Amino acid sequence: MIVLGSSVMEPIAGLDFVEDFIGEDLEAELIGLLDVGARNPGTAGITHVQGFMALDACYSPVPEPVVSVIDLVEPHMGRPESVIASVYEVGASLAPHIDPELWSDTICVVSLQGPAELQFSSWVTGEKRRRVVKPRTLMVMSGESRYQWLHGIEMINEPRIVLVFRRRI
Repeated sequence: MIVLGSSVMEPIAGLDFVEDFIGEDLEAELIGLLDVGARNPGTAGITHVQGFMALDACYSPVPEPVVSVIDLVEPHMGRPESVIASVYEVGASLAPHIDPELWSDTICVVSLQGPAELQFSSWVTGEKRRRVVKPRTLMVMSGESRYQWLHGIEMINEPRIVLVFRRRI
């Protein structure tokens, strides 16, 4: 078992975390909505559940628990146009990456269920940082953190779900 590190790290410009962003009841509703236990893991132990509120309106109407989170996220990024849920199984990882530039400057991620240690590495300076993200935490990435720092996860120790909110440019 990997021991998780600190939930504090040296700041990165444009990267903010809001712990306890949503309550336990809303988190439970969202987890139940995704019916996590019935899904088979996809590539690398991650199942992407596309589109509660996608540009192609593939999930309509948007479930009320998701609308509640959209309303909470809106002040941080404007009204999101896309919500993607990713379900991470134990042992899954997420390769370091920068989200494609087809999305606007700000991306919001709400973590559910289990904690994860995020890794950040600057492709400009080579610096590396780590931070544990607890369940119900909002991560907001914009500016430098969005375009100059890769983010990823080495290994998931507990089942984890993230809701990723984006807007097109």
